[in-house]
Formats: sequence, C-alpha cells, structure tokens
Amino acid sequence: MAPKRMPAERLLKAAFARLEAYRVKAAAHAAADYPVRMPVHSLQGEMRRDLHERESVRPLPDMLRLGEGVPLRDEIAETHRRLERMRAGLAKLPRRNAEAFRLHRIEGMSYRQIGHTLGIPTRTVERQVAGAALFLASWSEGC
Repeated sequence: MAPKRMPAERLLKAAFARLEAYRVKAAAHAAADYPVRMPVHSLQGEMRRDLHERESVRPLPDMLRLGEGVPLRDEIAETHRRLERMRAGLAKLPRRNAEAFRLHRIEGMSYRQIGHTLGIPTRTVERQVAGAALFLASWSEGC
C-alpha cells in the first residue's frame, strides 16, 4: 500500500509547529542552564586572561637582570664604528642630498618643510632623500 500523501500546506504547518516547539524547548533549556553556564564561562574567561598575562610577562632570571638597560662595551664600540661610517658616507654625498637627508632623518622635517627651507620642489627633496638613503645603505654594507 502506498503512503498517503499530505497536502503541501499541511506539511509546512507541521514543520513550522515542530520548529516552534523545538525553539521553545531549547530556549527553556538554555534559560534553565544559564545560572550554571554563566559563572563557568566567566571563570573560563578569567583563567584564559590570567594565563595570557602570565605567559606574556615572564620575569627575567637574576643573572640577566644585572646589566639590564646598560649596553655592553662591544655594542658601544660597534655603534661608534657605524656612526663614523655613516658620517664618512654623508661626507661623500653631494651637499644638497646630504642636507636633505639630515633634515628629514635627523631633524624630522617633512619633505614639504625641507623643500620650503632649501627652496626646491618637494619631489626633488623626495628623490634626494631616497638617493641618499640608498647610497648610505650600500655604503654601510661595504664595511
């Protein structure tokens, strides 16, 4: 015997009725569980935050803290050597390029301010600073 066919409208009504019953049951279940779930979720969040804070800020061993913030002699000597090398490189640049580079990188002036100060277009300042930076990068690698 073939199964009896239901009209489409009755099928839709039955499906919506089951869906609504499920929604009401799930909402009641969630509401009943809320007093238990909320503290658990809050505690889990606190534990995650505490773990993250402990892992991100680890104390240094006492041996490493002794010279904290104080550069080593070798580091100081290397820095002085690099500065001298940069000074020598700047001396090899054309005067305008060196001046534009110094104003931009050391004095912190914008390209527009440098152009106004030196009386040259901003695009020229950009080219001079970029050219000086490229030259000094290759110059410092040559040591």
